[in-house]
Formats: sequence, structure tokens, C-alpha cells
Amino acid sequence: MKYILRPYYQPELPSIEYTEIDFQNILSARRNSLLGLTHECLLEILLQNYEEFESELLAPANRTSTATSDWARAIDEMQVLGRRLSNFLSSSKAYIDQLPQISNAMFGDGAAGTAELKALCSSEYDSSQAGYRVCTALRNHVQHKGYGIHHISYAEDHNTIVADGMTKVLAIIPKVSVDILASDSTFKKSILHEISSAGEVLHGERLHDLRPWVRQFMNSLAKIHLRAREMFDPIVSASDKSVADAVADYSSRYTAAKSQALALLTLSEDRTTVEGNPHFLGSQQVNQRTALIVKNMFPFSRFPIEF
Repeated sequence: MKYILRPYYQPELPSIEYTEIDFQNILSARRNSLLGLTHECLLEILLQNYEEFESELLAPANRTSTATSDWARAIDEMQVLGRRLSNFLSSSKAYIDQLPQISNAMFGDGAAGTAELKALCSSEYDSSQAGYRVCTALRNHVQHKGYGIHHISYAEDHNTIVADGMTKVLAIIPKVSVDILASDSTFKKSILHEISSAGEVLHGERLHDLRPWVRQFMNSLAKIHLRAREMFDPIVSASDKSVADAVADYSSRYTAAKSQALALLTLSEDRTTVEGNPHFLGSQQVNQRTALIVKNMFPFSRFPIEF
């Protein structure tokens, strides 16, 4: 086999030939750079879903009537909120499940870094705040058994009376029923016991405001992500440099060639056949990851959320 770097769509242009070891080293650097991007993309999806959930809570702020005047609209709002919650919980599950896979791929199976991240997740789960535990159990309930929001009420500004005599609605308060969760035989009993003594009782049904739990959970995930980013950064930064150096090396050697769509290729011994897939090199993943980190810098500055 021959291991080369050249513009993929212009086979007539010159190439750099590598030893198998050097080729694999650059390939590994490319993989680690992409893993760093994957990690930030998972956060982006999570934050987008979290912010959509929070934004939906404030959706009624520009309306003037309370939910009691329009039952159908209240049901619609509860369904939309349920969808936002489900999206957030699903993306949180994807983040938690994929984080150790990214870490293993970067550090190696069974590495201390992966063990540390798993321990941090366990520590957040076992913390004095119930949010991580409740949201994890609620995600399983939503996926396999039932709905995530069972009741809504409205925060109202009683100092503002609008033309129709109704008070202005400021926000939706989503609530979960302990009784409905208890009817799910798979819902974790220790968590049911933990939340059964708090909340409010309405018409004989015990209800909990979901907002503190969701925010506590997002706080925990933000803490986990920042630690993971800190751990990954030395490897990802070194990998970015290795990829950039390979591209720069080609450009400096062949200044007349347009080094577009540069790809690592494995060729047959006679150099006539490309074996396997091309592995493109460039700065796109670095630029995208940097843009995501900058974009999410402001949302992260608000964590931990105070409530």
C-alpha cells in the first residue's frame, strides 16, 4: 500500500507520500479534531433545546388573558411545552451517553479521563439537588410510558389589569404529577419517595413545578461539559496543529498547485486504485468548533442558573 496526501479531485497533481506510521498519526489527529467538534455539537443541540423550553415558558407574556378563559389554548400550550421538554431530555440522554464514547476514542479505552468524567456524572446525579435524578427518570418515563407534563398553571401580574379585566399572564408553570409517575411501575422508587413529600396538592393530586429540576439538570450538564472540554483541549489543540501542519507542508512544497480538497489516501501498490474512503484535511472543523464555543460563551456565562 502507498499512503499519500494530494488534492482528491485532481489526481494529476503531485502528492506527498508518507510512511504508514506518519499517515496513521495524521489520520488520528484528524479524528481527534472531529471528536472535539462532535463534543461541541452535542452541547449546541442540548442548549438549543433547553433555550426553546425556557422560551416557551415565557410565550404567554405578550398575551392578555389567563388560561381559564381559553381551555383549548391551555391544552395547546401544554402540548408544545411537552414537546420542548421531550426534546431537551432526549438531547441530554444523547450527550450523557456519547460523552464517554468520545473520551474513550480520544484517550483510549479504559483511560483515567473517561473514568473521571463518569465519576463527575455520578457525583452530579447523587448531589443534594434532585434535578439530575428526576430528569433522568422522567426521560425514561417520557420515552417508554407517558407524558412529561401533566398540568400547567400561569404566573400572573395582578398589578396589571388589561382592557378585558383579566390580569396579564407572565409565564407558564409546567407541573408533573407524582401520582401519574407512581403509576409507572418502572419509575425509580427512590426518586418517587424523594419527591412525594414536597410540591402542592390540587384536587387530591400532588404536583411539582418542573422548572427548578430542569434548571438544576442543565447546571449539572454545563459543569460536566466545561470539565470535559478542559480535559479534551490539549489533545484537540495538538491534533488541530498536526492537521494544519500537513496542509501547510503540501502548500509550501507545491506552491503552484491549488491545495483544495486535500485528502489522505491509501493507494494500491501500483498507485492506480484508491483503497477505502478519502480523509479530507482542512480547517473547517476547527473553524466550526471555535464558532460554537464563541456562540455558546454567553449562555454558559449564565450557569449556574440562580432560581
